[in-house]
Amino acid sequence: MESSPPLDPTGHADELHWQRLNRELLELMNEIRITLPAVMVLFSFMLILPFSNRFKELGGIEEAAYYLTFISTAVAAVLLIAPSIHHRIRFRQGDKDRLLLVANNLTIAGTMLLSVAIGGAVFLVSDMLFGITIAAIVAVSGLALVVLVWFVIPASWPDRGGRSPK
Repeated sequence: MESSPPLDPTGHADELHWQRLNRELLELMNEIRITLPAVMVLFSFMLILPFSNRFKELGGIEEAAYYLTFISTAVAAVLLIAPSIHHRIRFRQGDKDRLLLVANNLTIAGTMLLSVAIGGAVFLVSDMLFGITIAAIVAVSGLALVVLVWFVIPASWPDRGGRSPK
């Protein structure tokens, strides 16, 4: 009976270190390609919002929520774009391990800020439509859903020792 080939810690048979790094970098960049358009659309919305007529109606809480949302979106964009810039600057420098570690952390931080920005945008739109009480309930519920689906669920999976499922 033949035994299966040895697995590297990621569960890929006979994958060399440099192959794993290339694959992981490609996977990360593809994930960022999915997230970045959402950030840019939200950022565009946040940029034009102050120029609308109803923006003048915002009170103190809404202005604070707008500014938090605006800054969260801007910083999320910076963090999510950074891995591509890092890759261009460090291209062929033989430092993909560090690049992946930093890019992974930047992507997670950028996504966390995106979740704050989504909650803030939901709050602002809901406030304009239904008032502050409903807006707070909807925004907190929406933010809780994002945190649950994006962060809690994957963090709660049991550790498989770095191996992929069979």
